[in-house]
Amino acid sequence: MRFIALAAAAAAFLAPMAANAAVSSFTCANTDISPTAVSCTSVAGNIFSSSSADETAQVTALGLLGLTYTHPEQFDFSSYVQILGGSNPYSKDGLTFTGDTYVGIRYNEKGDLQSVFYKFNAGTPITEFTGNLKGFSNAYFYATNVVGSVPEPTTWAMMALGLAGVGAALRQRRRQSAQQGALVAA
Repeated sequence: MRFIALAAAAAAFLAPMAANAAVSSFTCANTDISPTAVSCTSVAGNIFSSSSADETAQVTALGLLGLTYTHPEQFDFSSYVQILGGSNPYSKDGLTFTGDTYVGIRYNEKGDLQSVFYKFNAGTPITEFTGNLKGFSNAYFYATNVVGSVPEPTTWAMMALGLAGVGAALRQRRRQSAQQGALVAA
C-alpha cells in the first residue's frame, strides 16, 4: 500500500515535466561545467521562458536536483531568475556563487535543443563558472548558498510527540516485565 502511494506521489510530481517536455536525448554529465557539478538533469527543448508550463517544468527539473520551492505557484521567475548571458565563462556583475548553486544552461548542438540544469558546490566564493561543451549558450541562475532547511515548529512538535509515545511504550513494557517477573518469583 505504501508503494502505491509513493508511486502515485512520484507520478504527480513528475507529471508536469512529462507533459511540457519530451524525453531528452542529451545525457548531461557532472563534468559538463567547471567547477564539477554534483548532479545534473536535462529536458528536451527550450523551457527557459516565463510561460507557466515552462516555469512548472523548470521547478520540476530543479526539484530533481534537490532545490524545492515551498509555494512554486507563487514564485515570480521574472524577478528571481537571473540571465547570465551567452558568454562563457558565465558571470554577472555583483553575483558571487557560494556553496550549493543551481543553474540552467541552454544546449544546442546540431539542432538538438536541450535545457540542462546543474547543481554544483562552489565551496569558496567564486564569480564565474565555465561550460565545457561547445553547444552551450545562455545560462540562467536560480540559487546559491543553499543550505538545508530548518524544520517548522509543527514538525518539531510531531517529533516530540512521537518520542514521548515511544518513551511511554517502553515504560509500559518495563512495568509489564516487572509484574511478570514478580508473578514468576511468587
